Amino acid sequence: MIRKLKERKGVALLFVFFAITVLSILSSASLGRIASESGLALRQGRSTESFWLAEAGVQKGIYAVMNNDWADWDTLTESSKSITETLGNGNFSVTVSGIGTNDILITSAGNVSGVQRSVEGALQRSSYPMFGYAAFGVNSIKMSGNGFTDSYDSSQGAYGGSNINSNGDVATDGETIGAVALSGNAKVKGDAFTGEGGTVTTSGNAKVTGSSTGKIDIDMPDTEIPSDLSSLGSSSNISVSGNGSQTLTGGNYKTGSISVSGNGTLYVSGTVRIYLTAETSLSTSGNGKIVVNSGGQLIMYTDGTVSISGNGIVNNAVRPQNCLLYSAYDGPGNGVTVSGNGDLKAAIYAPETDIKFSGNGNLYGSAVGKTVEVTGNGNIHYDESLATLDTVEDDYELTNWYELSNPYAFQ
Repeated sequence: MIRKLKERKGVALLFVFFAITVLSILSSASLGRIASESGLALRQGRSTESFWLAEAGVQKGIYAVMNNDWADWDTLTESSKSITETLGNGNFSVTVSGIGTNDILITSAGNVSGVQRSVEGALQRSSYPMFGYAAFGVNSIKMSGNGFTDSYDSSQGAYGGSNINSNGDVATDGETIGAVALSGNAKVKGDAFTGEGGTVTTSGNAKVTGSSTGKIDIDMPDTEIPSDLSSLGSSSNISVSGNGSQTLTGGNYKTGSISVSGNGTLYVSGTVRIYLTAETSLSTSGNGKIVVNSGGQLIMYTDGTVSISGNGIVNNAVRPQNCLLYSAYDGPGNGVTVSGNGDLKAAIYAPETDIKFSGNGNLYGSAVGKTVEVTGNGNIHYDESLATLDTVEDDYELTNWYELSNPYAFQ
């Protein structure tokens, strides 16, 4: 009997030992699983934080590009910069490349305790020639009488003969019926463009020889006066009358106004940049004229109105790019008026005011205004070479945003 009890106690002891072993194994497995799941959860949390840090880095890059604010950024090359910042439990490192171009790439990596996620954003902007049309009106274009537009290339010589083309396009951002309105015998020897919803209307014998259904959306910026001119001290007004004459030699000037009347002549020798601040900034009348000498260049910035009549501006430097007018006038009425019979070889940029051409004089060049009106027999011969003179750039737009890869994603 005693022997049987001992045998039973031995079996029981073995059972208890076996049970303890099994429970220990199960407990260890359970603890291992808990530890593993805890590690996975921690890693996933850090991965999520890293992703949002990478996103924050892209946002910082976008802000820097849009505001041209590169304070605290490190310069890598002429067109790329980088920065690393600590935020929350980690940091982000951002590189912006393509600065100053139409295509910018922003690459950002977020990092939390060694867990990294990377995101890229692409920015793109469009650019347009400032003088890309025979006439551009922010709100509208109106042509009447016998005037027409066509084109030539002043880099190939004077207008005429084989240097006459049919690229005298006109354009407006206007979105109304008749945003481009042609009447009488007016002709556009080229295409006519309007804003979305805008139309081209014709009456009488007026016509557009090319397409009249194209749509555009160009934001012409306001005229900015260069700081090196606005900061100058103002000198006396320039006034030439009777049979008098005066010469402006190459240099930078700031004055109230220029007035040339009677038989007076104002000569321009060398490159003259001048800022005119008076309410009536520029006026030529009678037989008075401004003469840009061969080899010279006249670049004018005006705050007030401009009236060019009589013999106007004679550009002996031949090419329109050698006579440039930038108007900042935004008051009532026509800010720029060109009349009389004199031909004008120039490019006019006045997006905040109305431009009116009348009489029999021709414009060789380009005109940009809030509105552009052409009456009488005057023509606009667009100089195609002006398309490379200067550009207008739209704001950047985000065109792509994506994660490069997520090594911590659950498969």
